Amino acid sequence: MIVGFTGTRRGMTGAQSDTVMRLLRSFHTPGAVFHHGADLGADHEASLLAERVGYEVVPHPGGTAKENIERNHLIVELCQVLFAAPAGAEVLRSGTWATIRFARGLLVKKPTGGSRPVVIAWPDGTKEEAWTTLR
Repeated sequence: MIVGFTGTRRGMTGAQSDTVMRLLRSFHTPGAVFHHGADLGADHEASLLAERVGYEVVPHPGGTAKENIERNHLIVELCQVLFAAPAGAEVLRSGTWATIRFARGLLVKKPTGGSRPVVIAWPDGTKEEAWTTLR
């Protein structure tokens, strides 16, 4: 399983962290890989959780805003499931939400069959899972 992750630089709430840990455990398979943006906050926290579960962790450091966008798109392209831990409701000018929107858009534009989930771990610990068919 190849997991991608995007999250707020503010870091995850305790409830979000618990939800991400449960998700990591439920999606873990032998040889599982965890891709993240190597930012402070949620990326760092989730990478530590992924290591604890036994994922191979692959950081993708960014830099400028443009580099970060390209990096986030690459993570989405590489993964079989995207976990997201936003700070709250959808907003513009948020890297986390831009990545979620890109993943959702990719799911309807990609020309191959299959499905891929985008799973949002909300600050209160609830999760929203959307399985969208790739077209």
